[in-house]
Amino acid sequence: MRCWRIDIQRNLVRYVHGELSLEALGRLEDHLLDCGGCRTQVERIRRGDHFARLMPGSTLGRDPWPEIEKAIQGGQQPRTARNRRGMNIRPALAYISIVLSLVLGGLLVLVGQQFNGGAIGDEIDLDEFHPVKISDIERTSLPHVVAEGYVSEVRSNDEDGDLCFRLVDDLRESGPFVVCEIIDSIKVRPPSVGSRVRVYGVSRFDSKDDHRWYEVHPVLNIEIVKD
Repeated sequence: MRCWRIDIQRNLVRYVHGELSLEALGRLEDHLLDCGGCRTQVERIRRGDHFARLMPGSTLGRDPWPEIEKAIQGGQQPRTARNRRGMNIRPALAYISIVLSLVLGGLLVLVGQQFNGGAIGDEIDLDEFHPVKISDIERTSLPHVVAEGYVSEVRSNDEDGDLCFRLVDDLRESGPFVVCEIIDSIKVRPPSVGSRVRVYGVSRFDSKDDHRWYEVHPVLNIEIVKD
C-alpha cells in the first residue's frame, strides 16, 4: 500500500545517506516499523545508490558555461557543436542524454535481477555495517549494524506475516536476545534454529507494550558462521 506521509517521503533519501538528526531519525524509524511501503522504498533507494556507485565516472570535455554566459551578456546565440548534418547539439544536453541512457540501462539490469531472484545481500556494502554485541545493542546509536549469535527461535509475525527469528549469545539462555525480522520485499533465506549467523540490518527498538525489545529490522543479509 502506498504511503501518503509526504513529510516522511521527503526524508527517505536523507535517511539512507545518514543526514538526519537523531530526533528526525527516531521519528522516521518509528514510522518504518509499521509502513511496509516506506521500507520497500528505502531499499529501492539503497539499490539505486549502490548502482550509481558502480557506474563509471564521466566528465564534460569542456565547460560550456563561460561561452553561454558570454553569449547571454552580449545578446548573441552561443556557438554549439555541430554534427555531420549541421544540426546543433548542446554539449550539456548531449551529456545528460548519455547519463539518462546509462541510468535507464541500469534500471533494466536491476529489474532483471529481481525477476531472476537476485538477493539484496549480494548488492549491499557489508563494510558499512558496524559490529555490535547482542548484549550491547541497547547502547548503540548507529542505524546499520551487524550482530552475531545463535538462532534460538524462528516464527511468523502474527501482525504482518513477516518471518522473525531470535538471536542469542548462548542457546542455553533465554536472554539477552535480539529479534530479527525478514520482510517480504527483501529476499533473504531464513536461518535454521541452532545455527550461528551474522545478521546485517537496521537497528531499532520496538516500544510496543507487548514487545519492548531491540531488533534488527529489516534484515538485509545473513551469513552462516562456522563454529
